[in-house]
Amino acid sequence: MGILCRDRGGGERPTQKSPTSGLIFSIFFGLIIRAIHHGENTH
Repeated sequence: MGILCRDRGGGERPTQKSPTSGLIFSIFFGLIIRAIHHGENTH
């Protein structure tokens, strides 16, 4: 949720200020997808 607040207050291009946040978000999202697929496979 903190990332969303930063994007709103940062301005038009928040990625330029902190490109690492986008990378971390993409990795975190990938992990979530993996967890979901893993849960489906276990069933």
